[in-house]
Amino acid sequence: MRCSLLLLVLTLSGCGSEPADSNPPDTGEPETGGETGPTDDTAPPAPWWWGTGRDGDLEVMGRVDPSNWMSYGRTSADAVTFRVDTTTASTVSTTPWSTGLTVGDEVLLIDLQGTPDAHQAVGSFAFAHVTSVADAIVTVAEDLSTLLPDLVGRDLTGQHVRIQRVPQYARVTVHETGALTTEDWDGEAGGVLAFRASEGVRVELGGRITVDDAGYAGGSTGSTTGCDGFQGESLGGPGIGGQCGIPFNEAIGAFAANLGGGGANVTGGGGNHAGGATAGDPWRATASPPAAGELHGDPPMGRIFLGSGGGGVWQGSGEPGSGGAGGGIVIVGASSVVVAGSEGLLARGETALAWSRGASTFGAGGGAGGSILVVADEVDLAWNSVIATGGAGEQAHDRHGGDGGEGRIRIDCITCNGEPGGTEAARQAMAEAVNPDPGWSEVPAR
Repeated sequence: MRCSLLLLVLTLSGCGSEPADSNPPDTGEPETGGETGPTDDTAPPAPWWWGTGRDGDLEVMGRVDPSNWMSYGRTSADAVTFRVDTTTASTVSTTPWSTGLTVGDEVLLIDLQGTPDAHQAVGSFAFAHVTSVADAIVTVAEDLSTLLPDLVGRDLTGQHVRIQRVPQYARVTVHETGALTTEDWDGEAGGVLAFRASEGVRVELGGRITVDDAGYAGGSTGSTTGCDGFQGESLGGPGIGGQCGIPFNEAIGAFAANLGGGGANVTGGGGNHAGGATAGDPWRATASPPAAGELHGDPPMGRIFLGSGGGGVWQGSGEPGSGGAGGGIVIVGASSVVVAGSEGLLARGETALAWSRGASTFGAGGGAGGSILVVADEVDLAWNSVIATGGAGEQAHDRHGGDGGEGRIRIDCITCNGEPGGTEAARQAMAEAVNPDPGWSEVPAR
């Protein structure tokens, strides 16, 4: 079975069937923007992952965030986003009204966070095309009941589901001083950078596409001196903690993981995603160590997640503060992706720096890596250029914080660093360029 993670017919429990044509539906209106591929009537359409190029070229020389950047001719942000209140098989109701979406736009629908008791749908995502917009009601061409079975028609109370426009750039160039990025997750929105580039993406040496530290927040320190920190944020929301006086967070069980978020018990545990997170040191011999966050997701990335936060540190003297934040989410579809130097495409968790002093010295936990998904005809990636590692726990003092776990990376390519996609040579080439190694890779199919 041929499948690819960004297919518009994706079933979120795994890979889907053959891809449908994801060019926007014919609205009877002329196309704008650059060329999207061969125009000969007998030529096949451009591959679905290229997009249309209708937003034109993007030259990144400083910090550019498509969630508040407007391409020429637009009156709203390229990646404008709205809260989803309800869904049916063909419609989405938003808050506020969907100003900035138009017929033919491609949108990403994604559940970014739930509640402690209702987080099973978190990570569900799908792409669709807008056929009409009427105030707060967006109608799409695709059958959302197939694409998002865990969300359509369900009670979304407490769920942070977003609909986000996917910019359709022609050529994207990130220059030496440039950073293509997005706003950090703020508890309701942010942390997701998704775009297409019909004429390719090039990240020059020194440039970056980055969502480092843009995921779930690290747990905060205690509210006042002598009070414990909080668990790291994760799929079900912020963690608990903040207990003052011995036995601190042990009294309420906050030394345990908050799903993917690190526990907190004077020191902080590392946030987790794809594995590798570690517990923090116990603050004394008889204390429970703050746990590492729990592993979640799978290598094919049928669901996609922000990295979880590390546990915060107890409030004492020194430099008390939060655990490390997790990495964000990057999704790129393009004709080609070239990253010319190391550390050019990033979704790393944050290294914890906070520490405090009491009977000893204690450190906060690091954040987990996020998610990177690339689909392109050709990729040319420098050594160690695509990274979604976790951040280290604070370890400069006596009682260490735990390390954040790895994120997940998937790169689907026809030609992968000069090697045919799907071959062992291609997998080895990607392993040298990507950290952690891609957990899954396929040849994208039209």
